[in-house]
Amino acid sequence: MAALPATAAYAGAYSCADGSRFFMSGLVGYIIIGSGCTGEGSGPGPVTIVSGPYAGEYDCRNVTLTPEIGLLSGQDC
Repeated sequence: MAALPATAAYAGAYSCADGSRFFMSGLVGYIIIGSGCTGEGSGPGPVTIVSGPYAGEYDCRNVTLTPEIGLLSGQDC
């Protein structure tokens, strides 16, 4: 039986130049889509949106960052 890949280490925080927050459902909660983002790894953590109408800090249960294009998605934020 093959081992599952380990989740990347939690980096501590993520920061996005801009982003949006949407309510999906009672099960999923709010999601965040951010652009111009920095940070490392995936997992739970705070996401800071620096500017725009959704500027602020959000704690997300699951964050996935694609650093090559600066795109972030957060679930249950």
